[in-house]
Amino acid sequence: MQPLKIQLSKSLLNSLLNYDPLTGELTWKERVNNSKFNNTYAGKPAAYFDKELGRMRMKIEGKMYYASRIAYTMFHGNIPKGLIIDHKNGNTVDNRISNLVKATYSQNACNRAGTGQVPFKGIDKVYGGFRARICKSGKNYYIGTYSSIYEAAKAYDRFAKRLHRNFATLNMA
Repeated sequence: MQPLKIQLSKSLLNSLLNYDPLTGELTWKERVNNSKFNNTYAGKPAAYFDKELGRMRMKIEGKMYYASRIAYTMFHGNIPKGLIIDHKNGNTVDNRISNLVKATYSQNACNRAGTGQVPFKGIDKVYGGFRARICKSGKNYYIGTYSSIYEAAKAYDRFAKRLHRNFATLNMA
């Protein structure tokens, strides 16, 4: 026998879960009317932090979901196919509704934090200073080389605002 496939609609999710848009917390609701979902976890957090993925996840009917997608759907309705949920501030644990926005994969990539030796996004230490560069849709843009890491970060921010608009993660915000 095939497992029942459920459509995670706004109404179904709101019947199963409580969502606090100010904190981003999802908790299980108490079930009534012979529901197939039990009451063991009523009032308890529905999502947990997945260390490997660095984000909040939860299970509904045996399938794993990102808590950000569940929260967004509960508040705004279904997410169109091909779009994902981006965390505006880059913190993938912060599922407050004010921090969640629909995005394409490319837009989401604009909002990734920097890594490596330099704490600023888009900045590399090079001989003679700090190089600022950015990428969009597979195309690399060389912004310039600067004597100060802060000058490079400011130049990156100016370019990122023009290139990525609302999806730009800024270094000096």
